[in-house]
Amino acid sequence: MTEDITVAFLARGVDGGLDAVEAFFASYERHPAGAPHFLVILAKGWEGVPGRERLGEMAVASGAAVLDLPDDGYDWGAYFRLSAIAQTEYLVLLNTHSRILKDNWLALLHAQIKRPGIGLAGCTGSWGTISWNWALPIFRLRLLWYEKRWVKAIAYAGWVGLRYLFFLLSHRRRFPSFPNPHIRSNAFMLRTAHLREFAAQHEMPRKKHEAHHLECGHKGLSRFIEAKGLGMLLCGADGLAHPPSSWSEGGVFCCPNQPNLLVSDNLTRKYEARTEARKRDLELVFWGRVLVSNTDREHSPG
Repeated sequence: MTEDITVAFLARGVDGGLDAVEAFFASYERHPAGAPHFLVILAKGWEGVPGRERLGEMAVASGAAVLDLPDDGYDWGAYFRLSAIAQTEYLVLLNTHSRILKDNWLALLHAQIKRPGIGLAGCTGSWGTISWNWALPIFRLRLLWYEKRWVKAIAYAGWVGLRYLFFLLSHRRRFPSFPNPHIRSNAFMLRTAHLREFAAQHEMPRKKHEAHHLECGHKGLSRFIEAKGLGMLLCGADGLAHPPSSWSEGGVFCCPNQPNLLVSDNLTRKYEARTEARKRDLELVFWGRVLVSNTDREHSPG
């Protein structure tokens, strides 16, 4: 079988450095991909950061090529540049914080992206948005009110009002309202031709909110794929893939125990490290409600 997949890992020196590179390669060696592919390391941001030579040694040991890139455009700058020169039909893009968790992870992604009518397969995705979502502030206000913390409740309500005004003045036109299903840009697979076409329609981001716009805005990658009449799937470690309507039930991202997470990143690890109350906050942001684990659901009355 010929390789028609390029797997690209973004190794950014100033955002993770050698520790992130070593963690990625350890996960890559530990979990066989299950599908033939080329591995490319996108190296950027190593000026003045120790470890670039060691990165090259690990790449050689894994049979990977290294592509040195300018440190601009956030993750999307590297993705866009790769799309212009990649020769394979498919691309898998993994950011600096990606860690592979399951064997045959690439075979699972590849099986889904090849399905008729599918244009994007991701390892994490959410319904969240940079637009205004009332769920979280209302949840917090209710807690303060029930705890009879009146002064804090009034102060928080005022802060919420100021944040909403800021949103109206800045982000409303760029981002869809909740729910806003989108594949997150930490680990995903698509056709090279589609990313090349998407890149041709956008300038590389210069600010963080511009990078967010490419991920989850009105003209972001998920909306681009949908505009082509193609669907997107969230892929789980159990081999199942979920359409956007059932993402919150897939056990993949920011849900109790994240049992079907295929590739982790800094946000999924942050979720696991949080208290139960703070986990509920994240669930509200990404899903609009507090999620219940399968175990809790099985033992709930009725």
